[in-house]
Amino acid sequence: MVKLKFTIKGIEFEYEGEPLEVQTFFQRLMNGQQIPMDKLSPHEAPLTQDKPSKRKIVDITLKPDTKIKEYIISKPNYKHTLFEIQEQFYGTKFKSRGETGRMYHKTSKQLKRVRKEIETEQKGKFQEVLGEDGTKRFTFEKSQQVTLVA
Repeated sequence: MVKLKFTIKGIEFEYEGEPLEVQTFFQRLMNGQQIPMDKLSPHEAPLTQDKPSKRKIVDITLKPDTKIKEYIISKPNYKHTLFEIQEQFYGTKFKSRGETGRMYHKTSKQLKRVRKEIETEQKGKFQEVLGEDGTKRFTFEKSQQVTLVA
């Protein structure tokens, strides 16, 4: 005999039976199928079992690439930082670790994609300079075209 214990909305349930029987019960439960109630015993779960999550993950929808591109292009020499873009569009600076890590990496990848697009369209390259505070600052430089006259 084996016992399966699970909690739904503060009510703890127990199902006891042979291993194959418990496995079948669990599969039916997970698939939303009708389950046999004869061996199911519900009882109130102790309140101490409801533990709040220690870590809250922050995840919000990214702003459209076009909006970020328009913002960068509006700046002199397209000068910007990742933190500046985050504050402008999301109202906060995300950190690379912890609760906001997911958003930091999402916005970083998006910004790289937008910079590549600008480089292709404007025929130039972004120069990366590391500031004294460790923040990368990006400035756009147009490619120099040399025209030969014969």
